[in-house]
Amino acid sequence: MGVRARPVRAPMWSEVKPLGEVESPGWAQSGTSLALRGSQLTFLSGLPRPVTHANPLRMSISQNLQLIERFIERFTLQEWHKARELLAPDFTGVWPQSREKMNADQYIEVNRRYPGNHVLKIVRAHEVGDLVIATTWIDADTGQKTFVTSYFEVRDGKIASAEEYWAEPYAAPESRRELVELY
Repeated sequence: MGVRARPVRAPMWSEVKPLGEVESPGWAQSGTSLALRGSQLTFLSGLPRPVTHANPLRMSISQNLQLIERFIERFTLQEWHKARELLAPDFTGVWPQSREKMNADQYIEVNRRYPGNHVLKIVRAHEVGDLVIATTWIDADTGQKTFVTSYFEVRDGKIASAEEYWAEPYAAPESRRELVELY
């Protein structure tokens, strides 16, 4: 009798952990996402509004989420060597839209060479096991503004892979204006 393979299932949305656990009731949330730091949610206009409450937002952030936060911070500070240290030796970066695949050194160098200085802010993050899904807003001094949604796989305290999808904001088409609310 052979070994039976067990089917593997994708996690259900109900299994997705929020970015952190709110220690005080009544704090604003967007779905299962919370801000990384501070006393206000760090979302873009029209999305959840700043939280106004006398107590600061206190959260328990996992090691994986802290790792991703440090990684994004290193990009903003252009500390490329420190960002590279957070990647696993066998790291793979993939950008499906342009069909690019990079190892750790290539990934850092491609980002280092990108023109301008960039401020990156994580606007939403979820964790499912060792997978961290983060949407980050990038504001460059070159005028470029864009979102990137990254699927980071974490292994042994390092980022093992990043699959990233880029999206620039655009105006809603006139054909939908009567059907939607703009924010």
